[in-house]
Order: sequence, then structure tokens, then C-alpha cells
Amino acid sequence: MTHLPTLAGLVAFSLLTAPGDSRGALFAAAVVDYQPGSGATLTSPAAALGAPYPIVGEGSGFDAPLTPFNPPYEATHLAQIGEGGHLTLRLSHYTTSIGIFANAGIIDTDWPNGIAGDPVGSFGIDAVHLAFSMDGSVWTDAREISLDLPSAYFGDVAGTTPADFGKPHDLGLEDLAGKDLAGILAALDGSAGGTWLTPDLSGIGEIGYLRFSLPDDADPATSLTVEIDAVSIADGTAGAPVPVPEPGALTLLASVGAAALVRRRRKATPARAPTIALASATCVLAPPTAQAETLLAEDFATDPVAAGRAVLTGSPDRFEHSPGELVASYDLLKPHARIALPLARPLTEADTFTATLEFTLSAVDFDDFNLCQLSFGLVNQSHTGPRRTASPGDCWECLTVDYFPGAAYPSYTPTFVAQRPPGGGDALTSAHLKFPSGSESLIDDFGEIGTLPEGLRLRSTLHHDAPSRAVTLTLSDAAGGTPLTINSGGGADGDPGTVQLQLGAGDRFELDAFALLLWDHFQGGSATLTAHSIHVETAAAPPVDLLAAAFPEGPPEPVWTGAALELTYRRDLTESGFSVSAEHSLSLVDWSPVEHSVLSAGPGDEIRRVSVPSGYLRLRVTEL
Repeated sequence: MTHLPTLAGLVAFSLLTAPGDSRGALFAAAVVDYQPGSGATLTSPAAALGAPYPIVGEGSGFDAPLTPFNPPYEATHLAQIGEGGHLTLRLSHYTTSIGIFANAGIIDTDWPNGIAGDPVGSFGIDAVHLAFSMDGSVWTDAREISLDLPSAYFGDVAGTTPADFGKPHDLGLEDLAGKDLAGILAALDGSAGGTWLTPDLSGIGEIGYLRFSLPDDADPATSLTVEIDAVSIADGTAGAPVPVPEPGALTLLASVGAAALVRRRRKATPARAPTIALASATCVLAPPTAQAETLLAEDFATDPVAAGRAVLTGSPDRFEHSPGELVASYDLLKPHARIALPLARPLTEADTFTATLEFTLSAVDFDDFNLCQLSFGLVNQSHTGPRRTASPGDCWECLTVDYFPGAAYPSYTPTFVAQRPPGGGDALTSAHLKFPSGSESLIDDFGEIGTLPEGLRLRSTLHHDAPSRAVTLTLSDAAGGTPLTINSGGGADGDPGTVQLQLGAGDRFELDAFALLLWDHFQGGSATLTAHSIHVETAAAPPVDLLAAAFPEGPPEPVWTGAALELTYRRDLTESGFSVSAEHSLSLVDWSPVEHSVLSAGPGDEIRRVSVPSGYLRLRVTEL
């Protein structure tokens, strides 16, 4: 995660940072504006966020994978726009190339064997107007596009390997003529399909926002609609996260100040004090400060699904909203359901963060032999599937809180499921699933709380510390904040109010939503969880003073030699977290690089010198 430094006074050095690498496909992250338009019935705009869902018709009795012959149709998976309507989305990262996944499908000419005709017969193909913006205010002209290419969640017929929603392709429907499912997937070569665009971005630079619109055709006999399942970013094209100011802003700020510059005045000589316009007193840089980010703040004042802040999967009857709360009905004998609230940006193992849920339990009915859980926490909307309680599990890439109320020894535990390996597998094996074993997670030992109290508002906090990779779970009385004893033995940290899980260096993740997870199972069990609020935030990272790191002896003093302006400094080559370069300007506007000369070199450092005959000179420290 990259943090921007604070600049103060006449800044001596400009700092550059770069966006962190992102792994896997990236998608639209937020709904900015939505007007359904006339005739739209699938009016949950948040359905267009994140990745498409792998199963079509889940819980209907006709469940089947998302394939070119079986496109999505549910209200929980599609955002619909009618005539006169529009949908504006913000991407997670800037890009120049996007994929759009809709509900286009191919007619099966040999049902149920899945064979495309020649020519290809299709359905669900829509035209829509699309405009792009980098900042949400300056837009390109809208142009009409046809969403005519189908989607495939899996890259193989067996449904064991997810396709890549970030991989563009250049196929047309004619390229799929006469092919069965295996032939179509082979033609897609690992891509998830969809319609791919690399538009002309003259005037805006990159795509941060996009707006779908469907003009009214003024024909009362028609009722046109278009459906959007997802928008993804092409692999390798992701720039900086859209919510975070780009590093270029730092350069501009630094250039307005003096930016380690010294200036040779006309007719100046080395003996005269005015020769150097900026002395060491003007070389001031405030240490960088990294502010905490709030990635989700949900108080359920309004229905998050209806308002487009959440994505519902499964039966809507399992959730009921009223102002200030969302009631989730856990029933293990019913099909899986979940409500996922997308984060402002994904969390990775490099982030230190805290996720907090305030909730109240009631009507808990699990017998002593039931080994299933009430679950909530952080998920990857693309990779966390619905199978958690029976093998083979597909609930990859999640960090959850699991409460087992019915077991003979109730437990309350953080659980981590790893990223899905390239070869697939069972997410529920010990190679992929981690939780604290033994008495660490049991809450029925001597002096512990036992089964969680019903009717009491509780606060569950899940904290991940990036440097140590420790996950810490706490539980408290939400009203007074009093910690509850959930680990009388104290565990690794000696705290009876925490349960800890230690992740390893190889446990990587990208978590993009907080979800209430209603797993299904063959054992009966039910409970009601009333969610009052959800809050996810990153911690303020310790300040990193790049100036002190780059110049531990202090900023170099400028020297006028009578023929050139010089800066001499020592570069510690063992410090690899930044680079130091020099730039020259005659106007304080246009800057060009200046090569340095090495005066001497030791085993771990160099003495460098840069010089210019006139104008301004600055050193730039760039965080790598």
C-alpha cells in the first residue's frame, strides 16, 4: 500500500510513490449513480460490482455453471437499465482497457449437449451507450456498443479451473460457430469471454469511471433494456487505485516549492551572500504521514441491497432490513445465501486492518452434535464460493469469524482459507484452511464466556497485523466496550480477551468485501443474527521519513563554484527502498534529468556530485 507524504514549507525534495501491484482480475468497485429508466425490473445496481457469480439459478433446482449457453438472469447478478436510464460505476483502479460482461447467450442447437449453430444463434444481446472519465467530471462522448459476446466462469468443462476475467480476447460470434462447450472454451484460451474495449481516451488519459446509458427511442411499442453483470480491468493495465491521488500530484506540489533547489543569480560571485538564494534553512520536509483509510462504514440506515451498496446471493427471504439493522436468518438446511458489501478497495496481506461487526444473536438452535458455524467476515467476491461445510470446498480466499454454538465444546475463532492454487483442490483441507487449534478457540473452558449470550449487543473485531501476519479476534459488550473472556489461557499474546491465528509469509489474499455468510449443511441448525453496523478500516502506517533515510547526515549544502551550481552527497547503496536522482530547470516548470558523477565508491556507498551552469537544481527521492 502506498502513502503520500505531507509537504510543508519550501520543500527540499520531491517524493514519488508508485501504486502497489495487484493480483488477479480487478473490477468495478462502486456505484456512483443509477437511474433505472423505464421498464427496468432488475434494479440492484451493486449487482454490477465485482466478478460474475459462478452458478446460475442457484437454489432453483436448475443450478448450473455460468457458461456461454447458460448466461445469468437473476436480479442478484444483473443490474438493468431501461430506456432513459443510466448506470455510472467507479473502477477499483485506473486502466485503458476494460471487459464488459452482460447476459448474452448462445442458443444450444442440441440441448442439453451445448452446441452452437452455424451461423451462431444468440439471445440477450443488447446495445448500450458508453462514456468514460478519469475523474468522474470530464467525460468522453458516449458511443454505442453491442454487448454480444457471452461469458464463461470456468475455463474447463469440468468446472474446476476458473477462467480469467481480466484476459481480453478478439473473438466474434462467428468464431464460435459449430463449437461445443469444450471448443468454445478452447477458443477463449482461458479468457472468461465478454466484450472487450480499448477506447480512444484522448482528453482524459485513463478510465476511472464509466457510464452506461440507454436513450429513449421514443417508440411506445418498444421497451428496451440492457443488463450488466460485471466490468473488469484487462490484466497488466491496472494503474493506481482510483480513490487515491496519483503520485503526479506530489511532483506538482514539490515543484511549487523550492524542491531542494539552489539558484545562481546573474552577476553573482562565490564571495557574495546572495549567490545562493536558498540556504539550508529552506530545505524543510515534513515526515510522510499515512492516514487510516475507511473502506466500509455501514450503519444500515437504509437497505444496502436496494441502495446498491451490497450484493445479495441466494434467496432474499433470508435477510430482512429495517432502519438501523439487517437481520440474517441462518438455517443450515436451506441453500447457501450471503450479503456482501464491497470495500472501497481490496485488502491484501500487505495491509494492517481491522474489521468490526456489531451484532445481536437470538433464537440459536444448534444441538450438541452440530459441528457447523455462524459465519461472517472478509471475502473475495470472485473466489469465495458457496461450499464451506462439506468437501470439496470452494470457499477460497476469505478471512472470517466462525462461531460454533452447537458443538459439545463451543468455539469462536478466526478462520483463513488460502487462495485457490492453479491446480484447484479442496479448500477445506489442512493445506488450505487455517484456524487456531486446541483450547485457543474454545470458549467453554474454565472462566470463559461459554456460548455467546443472546439478546446482548456484541462487538466482534478482527485485526490483521501486516508486519507480524498475526490475526487477532476480540469480542466485547458493544454498549460499554468491556472485553469478554474468550481465551482464559491467554494464548500466544497472554490476553484472555483475544483468540489469535498466525498466518505465514506465503498466505496471500485479496479481500474485496465484508459478507454475512449463511452456509448450508445436512445437519439442522438455525439462528438469527441482527447486524447493527460494519466498519472496515486500515491502520495509519508508521511515518516513513525518506529524507532522513536518503540523507542521514542531513540535506546536502549547495555550492556555487563560479562556473556551476553543485550538490555533493553520499548515497548509501545498501538502502534499496528508494532512489535519488537530480533534475534541472530554468523556469521551475519544466524539469530535465541531470546525470551525476561518482567521486569515490566504497563497499556500500558512493560520493556523488551533480552540477548545472545556471537555473535551478533539485534532488528527487523516489520510493520504490
